[in-house]
Amino acid sequence: MEDTQKILKTPIYIFGLVAIITIITIAYFFVQKPFTKSKAGENITLSFQPAPISISTIGQEVEVSVKASPSLAIRGYEFNVAIDGAKVEVTSVTYLVGSRSNTLGGGGSIGANMVRVRGEILSADPATYNPGDTLVKIKFKSKSQLASTAEISGVKFYKVNTDLSITEVTGGGSPLQINGGVANTPTPTTVPGATNTPTPTTVPGATNTPTPTPTRTPTPTPTGPTQTPTPTPTGTISNVQLNLKLKFQGILDRQPPGELNLMRVKVTARNSSLQVDTAGYGDFVANNGGLWTGQVSLNIPAGGGYRILIKGPKHIQKKICEAQPQETAPGTYPGESGCLTDAITLQNGVNTFGFAGIYQLVGDLPNQDGFVNSYDTSLVYNNLGKTDNEALRLADVNLDGAVNTQDYSLIIAALSIRSDEQ
Repeated sequence: MEDTQKILKTPIYIFGLVAIITIITIAYFFVQKPFTKSKAGENITLSFQPAPISISTIGQEVEVSVKASPSLAIRGYEFNVAIDGAKVEVTSVTYLVGSRSNTLGGGGSIGANMVRVRGEILSADPATYNPGDTLVKIKFKSKSQLASTAEISGVKFYKVNTDLSITEVTGGGSPLQINGGVANTPTPTTVPGATNTPTPTTVPGATNTPTPTPTRTPTPTPTGPTQTPTPTPTGTISNVQLNLKLKFQGILDRQPPGELNLMRVKVTARNSSLQVDTAGYGDFVANNGGLWTGQVSLNIPAGGGYRILIKGPKHIQKKICEAQPQETAPGTYPGESGCLTDAITLQNGVNTFGFAGIYQLVGDLPNQDGFVNSYDTSLVYNNLGKTDNEALRLADVNLDGAVNTQDYSLIIAALSIRSDEQ
């Protein structure tokens, strides 16, 4: 008994006890209470201040605050800001409530026309957001003297309730008019001499209907929230058949049982010089060693300079820019170079590639939106222990016939990857 008391009094055991208590506290907020959707009457409204703004001098920067209402105790928040990349750019996002989130998928640009804002509260206690507070500051830089707008979408706040459960509260926001303000999406074709319909003016005091948050729909797997129209390829179009060998994270050295041994995979061929961005789907099956094989046919020009994008039904899209990719650990390809050169050559007819030297990483669960976030982790958590077909379709990440702690561990690890590669 005396020996046990001496051990417990040593610094290393005291430090370990403190670490365990800290982990349990954080896990209680993020894991113990599953997320629920907005209740009737709950919504968040975001606004830019000052608004409107003028940055007509090319290269000029203006910083704008984003504020929200009503008051909430929150664990995190996220929203998108759409801009016309030809007229304006976002040079910085400064988080004043919480900090840039890794759990929610981080923040940054999606192409030239979208900026993601993702913040979370890292302390044990949630943050109480008050309407007068500034949530984030966004700095806009003018690239043109033409008018445009910055538009808010995909608003989600993670509200902490009195019982410590977390409710996902959605909403919207008014656009920020820049140099007079012209809506970005869709951009109508201007006909000389035609009368253009002005953007409706927001009347102070009027009740504005919040922009609904789009739900994940069971359409073919998207590559992300911003869909780019497929360009018309240049060159002679031919039938290119891709015979591929793939490895998927978590499905190692075995063949999934029964109907689980069939995976619908999206394969995209992208070539900037040939103006190709074409996707197709193929059915893949695994052998006893966990090697998945399948075929996808694409009507595209033959030639060099291609990259191939692979996206499984529960996976993050992976870009591959060489014929024989290799990685030392899952998720390390393509490394620091980031595929600076697209070096895959496609010929007419059959093209066979062994991409099993890298892993297709899990994380973006049905219905996919191109990101790994609280939706995906909650989906697995809320289906733990289930073996019915719907639960397996949604959350059985490693295809072993049950949603269990192995699936949850894989999806938690995927939060560090965050989003589809392009």
